[in-house]
Amino acid sequence: SREKLPYFTFRGEEFFRADPDSSGSRYFQYIYKGEVRVFARKRKQLNHVTTAERAIDRFDEYDDHYILKDGEITRVSGKGSVLKLFRDDKEELKKLMQREDLSYKRDPEKFLRRCAAHYDESRRK
Repeated sequence: SREKLPYFTFRGEEFFRADPDSSGSRYFQYIYKGEVRVFARKRKQLNHVTTAERAIDRFDEYDDHYILKDGEITRVSGKGSVLKLFRDDKEELKKLMQREDLSYKRDPEKFLRRCAAHYDESRRK
């Protein structure tokens, strides 16, 4: 039987298994590690696309993002869910998003990394 790694690093990125004791292979990528943690589950799916001229197979990538805060894991899917999770820092986060032109849709990992870091910094004050 093949042993599955509990975590590994690839090209400078850190990945970990959600449940090291399970037989599944659900690995997550750390996006940010601080007081709060941000991670992503990256999946590739084979999709068969048919047009009038031809049929093609392609792999599409899907990312699910999660934040671990106060011992609870929450799946986030955009600006609104992040602001709801960090509601006690909501107004400052909105200013940060505007000042740095952060967009979840355009670059979710940068968006989440900056919001989590800002939240951590504000908790230390």
